[in-house]
Amino acid sequence: MKLLKSSLSLILALLLIFSVASVSVSAATTPTGYKKASDVQYNITQNVYKGRDVIANWGAHDEVATFLSTYAVDYYTGSYSFDTLSKNSGGTSQNDGYQSALYAALKQMMTSKHTISNSYNDNRTLLKYTDCVNSDTSKICFFYSATLGSSVWDSGATWNREHTWPNSKGDGSSQEDDIMMIRPALKKDNGSRGNKAYGESSGFHDPGEAFRGDCARIVLYIYTRYGNDTIYSRTWGSYGVMENLSILLKWMQEDPVDTWEMGRNDAVQSITGVRNVFVDYPEYAWLLFGENVPKNMTTPSGKAKATGSGSGTGTGSNSGSTSKPSGTTNANCSHSDLVTENHKDATCIRNGYTGDDVCVDCGVTVRKGIDVPKTGVHTFGDWQASSTNTDENAPKHRICSECGLIETETTDTITEPVEKSNTSGIILIVISAVAVATVIVIVVIITIKKKKK
Repeated sequence: MKLLKSSLSLILALLLIFSVASVSVSAATTPTGYKKASDVQYNITQNVYKGRDVIANWGAHDEVATFLSTYAVDYYTGSYSFDTLSKNSGGTSQNDGYQSALYAALKQMMTSKHTISNSYNDNRTLLKYTDCVNSDTSKICFFYSATLGSSVWDSGATWNREHTWPNSKGDGSSQEDDIMMIRPALKKDNGSRGNKAYGESSGFHDPGEAFRGDCARIVLYIYTRYGNDTIYSRTWGSYGVMENLSILLKWMQEDPVDTWEMGRNDAVQSITGVRNVFVDYPEYAWLLFGENVPKNMTTPSGKAKATGSGSGTGTGSNSGSTSKPSGTTNANCSHSDLVTENHKDATCIRNGYTGDDVCVDCGVTVRKGIDVPKTGVHTFGDWQASSTNTDENAPKHRICSECGLIETETTDTITEPVEKSNTSGIILIVISAVAVATVIVIVVIITIKKKKK
């Protein structure tokens, strides 16, 4: 009996050791304490990738970035400065941002700066530089959980390379390998996300408050850097990557850029040459879609507080001051010729604005407009046949052009493709554990039988 108890204890201990050994993580992260760019201490390893010296991520999670790094300052000069680029006009909604002059300018800048392409396999060793914390490349910070583990690639047993923009919703180009959007994630976290779009409603994936802004800024990077018809059609709604523009802007404001994102931008730039402009200048997210930049938002450059005019919590309202004087009168002008500016229709997800009455002659805003509550009414397009189901009797679907809601012809429910999660590693662990336990039990039984003899 004693032998049996000892054997059972041994089995339990082995199972415990086996499970703990499979994932060894610790909590991140120690604040850097950096207050300005000159404070940053860089850890640079020479000749790491294609002859390039690579910077290790020096930042820390949840430590708000209140300055642009030295590399960021040097990156945005001349025609790429914020003061120059921000003069370009943006779109008017989530549906036409990519048609704007600002979008074209941002895309041109990122494309021209992106001089080195990395492969998907390269990420196995490069992520230790981009996703470490406080320049310690021996450990890697896992996306979604903000926990630390060994940076050594173990063939995906512990962590894998998460496509924040899922492959099933990509365009099959080098976008799917870009280290800017590839993040190391624990297998269980990657599996729970699957290929769901980020969002807060039922059927969407919420990455948690600490990573909401990170995800929103990554989505904007892919949308702008690799924009094409496929990317545009797979950005919004449950078939896309982000629920809607309102949620994206809300997340960006509620989860501001931290020093870890700034440090990651430095690291990625040292590898590929490109930076995520929406990390360095989150203000562009609002300008790109014709929204007012929230003046109370903390950003690395401080441009939001200097140029912002709205309260902005991602509601999509275009209220706030215009570039013209507001609430003043000109004694020499009768204000007889007025024009309405800043009008915006309310939609299912976005508040509207009646518009401001502005004098054509003197430019004074005579009357401010008022906000109009969002309607909740969807703007559906035409019914479309499924591109993957060749059955003539298969139900058709239509998509709301504002929020991306998908309605089927018969059930009026939202459907979305399901990406098969990677569970082979988990199955292997379970089978191995059971096998070990079985062998031990057999040995115990044989030993007992021999003793009885």
